[in-house]
Amino acid sequence: MRIDRDKVNLILAEKKITVSELCDNAGFHRTRYYTILNSRNILPRTVGRIADVLGVKPSEIIEEEGR
Repeated sequence: MRIDRDKVNLILAEKKITVSELCDNAGFHRTRYYTILNSRNILPRTVGRIADVLGVKPSEIIEEEGR
């Protein structure tokens, strides 16, 4: 499972949230956030934490298969 960076960035822009605010509210450091974005295997709870802060369903920020 991978997080789609473009989808997350679009949601951040729409909600006027900075990466720092996202990380503070999700409970991890910005360095960890970028590690998560670059990882191929992310725990479902991590995806859930990010989705909760963004106010979306986890399925809305997951990268589609084959990308």
